[in-house]
Amino acid sequence: MYNRDTQEAVASYTDFDKRNLVNESSLAVAVNNLIALKGPKDVSDGLKKLDKLIEKSDGPEKFQLACGLDLKLSQKQREAIYMNMVLLLLHSNKMDQARELVGALPGMFPGSLMHVLLQADVHVRENKAAKAEEILGQYADKFPDRSKVILLARAQVAAAAGHPQIAADSLAKIPDIQHKPATVSTIVSLKE
Repeated sequence: MYNRDTQEAVASYTDFDKRNLVNESSLAVAVNNLIALKGPKDVSDGLKKLDKLIEKSDGPEKFQLACGLDLKLSQKQREAIYMNMVLLLLHSNKMDQARELVGALPGMFPGSLMHVLLQADVHVRENKAAKAEEILGQYADKFPDRSKVILLARAQVAAAAGHPQIAADSLAKIPDIQHKPATVSTIVSLKE
């Protein structure tokens, strides 16, 4: 359940959302923060709120934010809105919509790791763990300097899918942790 600070934050953001007195960008950030705080609770309400913020078009950019928010919000704020939308779509099992939005994210946020993690999540939800492992592995090989989170995700996906060798190999490729006792212990356990 929520702790006291989280309850206060939810109440504040809910009140902020109900008043509708602020500018669109502040409201968009408040709505997104409220959705992030609630997590998978009340998915349909979160989807309704984000549907008002995200517009779909037939042009080269399939998705854009409403009310000119693309120009008013930072890249991190925009990415957080799209990321929460994908997560809510996954929680509501709207796989086609999640896949379509994830497919648009690399063009919108080319330097981000999130689209790779979300793409892998879509594959895991579709019971295609091997495809998720492949995508994560390819990204880690292509960008070794940015691969720590990707390799950790790959290890987790592989371990959950019953692929201990891939999980162990992924952990062994992370220089920061490869010689730490917990990592070595985990790799040994995976290889047994």
